[in-house]
Amino acid sequence: AALGNAQESIDMIHVNFSLEMYCMLDLVLPNLCTSNDVLPWMEAIIQAVETNQTHVRAIVENTSSNGQENRIGAQTLMDELARRGYDGYVEIRFYNGKLHAKSTLIDNQLLIIGSQNMHYSSWGEGRGLTEHSLVTSDPEAIAEYQRLFEVKWAEASPFKEAEYSITP
Repeated sequence: AALGNAQESIDMIHVNFSLEMYCMLDLVLPNLCTSNDVLPWMEAIIQAVETNQTHVRAIVENTSSNGQENRIGAQTLMDELARRGYDGYVEIRFYNGKLHAKSTLIDNQLLIIGSQNMHYSSWGEGRGLTEHSLVTSDPEAIAEYQRLFEVKWAEASPFKEAEYSITP
């Protein structure tokens, strides 16, 4: 609910940015997955952009299978937003080091940090993982996160320029 109700901004650092599990086949069957395959968290981002013209910045992992899944998820999201006339509201950058973060800052006021991946294994009934998140509006925690985010943002490569890497 928090993502979908974002009014101005969402800044995310996440290891995963994926669709349903079978979407990995998009590597050999291009365009297999569409916006019909997005997970609830991605539906919420689309809702926030469409409803409030929320600007989203996401930093995701670029290496191993995570990097491949993230590319498929990112491209699907970008294509769907462009189809709806909201091109340019979401910026995705790929981090070339190892990344295990799961954090989101909404409207510079609500910080969510926890174990929940933006991954099919963490969303939906019967997926098997127990995930936990801590939410805070503490100004010091938010300021520290904003500093970290800007450093990682500067270190990461823009989506269209990022070259895939098997290892960090």
